[in-house]
Amino acid sequence: MRVLKLLPKFSSPAYIKGKPVKFPYSIPIVAIVSHKNNKIVNATYPVYRGCEKNLSFEETKKCTTEKIIDYITVSFNYELAHRVFPIDLTTKFYVEFTINKKGRAEQINVKANHKAIAIDVIQLIKRMPKFKVPGTKNGKPIPTSFSALMTVRLLG
Repeated sequence: MRVLKLLPKFSSPAYIKGKPVKFPYSIPIVAIVSHKNNKIVNATYPVYRGCEKNLSFEETKKCTTEKIIDYITVSFNYELAHRVFPIDLTTKFYVEFTINKKGRAEQINVKANHKAIAIDVIQLIKRMPKFKVPGTKNGKPIPTSFSALMTVRLLG
């Protein structure tokens, strides 16, 4: 909130056919928090379909992230987005969820410029295949958080 209050005031509202209208505006804000000790000890990242089980933590995280983003990109309902935003060429949304101890996505949260987009993305995450292996720490399965800011190109 503090940062948003620092934004300059807009000089005029948005207009359509000469009349002021409400216009959704979003600013992606990414905060990276690092710990003094970034070394991962005796932990594994969840393994998604198409990723090898014997990669390093960082390699597995990279592969799993790429595969999840590919899944979302392929499964996204472009026709719905085009109906909701007929003149836009892209749309953005933020997705976050937890990969539980059994390798399933849960606690899904999506922030989008339109409720229909958020609902559709939640449904596609619920349909996402189970992970081959969940995240572990000291050999025991643990819940693992995942988040991504997605930009998708719409039909046009």
